[in-house]
Amino acid sequence: MLYRDTEELAENKLLLLYIVKEAETPLTGNEITRIVLENGFMNYFILQQLLGQLVKDDFITYYEDKGKHYYKIEEKGLSTLNLFISRIPQKLRQQVQDYLCENMQRIKKEKQITGRYTMEAEDRYLVNLKMIENQKVSLDLNLRIFSHKHARRICDNWNSNAPELYGKILNLLIEGQD
Repeated sequence: MLYRDTEELAENKLLLLYIVKEAETPLTGNEITRIVLENGFMNYFILQQLLGQLVKDDFITYYEDKGKHYYKIEEKGLSTLNLFISRIPQKLRQQVQDYLCENMQRIKKEKQITGRYTMEAEDRYLVNLKMIENQKVSLDLNLRIFSHKHARRICDNWNSNAPELYGKILNLLIEGQD
């Protein structure tokens, strides 16, 4: 039984390396979790344990960029994956590719449009709305809001409707109020 557990452990680690590589962009922990759980590859606790081991062993890097944490594959992970990719069943590899093909637009959009808020003091929140196009910041707007409800609502609206809101903001600034 130990042999099967070891084999499954190795396959799961390789599968995680494959997911991070195939995404071709650094992924957040939530994005990896979503891919793994929506496809039923492994349970949440095993996923977290294996990600930690892959980071500890320098197969992938866990880093922070602009307040978000990402995973990216390292050279050691790439070379290991290239050596042992045949141990990941073709069916699983195809499932990963299909999922990424169907969902990469959403994943990229989530990285390019962010609406976040932080509490500065009691009943005072700093809202940050950001839009990135072609790897360049198009809009980075900070607002002080005096209601948690409004801060959350602004971020939710931004995250759901950023392209339309961005266009309206630009029109207002260019045309002025009629």
